[in-house]
Amino acid sequence: MLENPEEHATGVDDVSPLRSLIVEIHEIYQELIDVGFSSSVAAQIVGHMLSVAVGSRGDDDDDEDEVEDEPEV
Repeated sequence: MLENPEEHATGVDDVSPLRSLIVEIHEIYQELIDVGFSSSVAAQIVGHMLSVAVGSRGDDDDDEDEVEDEPEV
């Protein structure tokens, strides 16, 4: 598990947002393994988390529209 992703780059500016995200996802996976989940179940949990995150992108704009469309009482 990488404690500090900056240690593995050639410089602090070399750490991309994608690399930071991947390190965090790996840490979540590793924590699931450490608390007793099997590797396949841990992978399913992480996969579901990613699927929900990708699927919910842009939903914030939809929530605002729903509030505006509610009928007035």
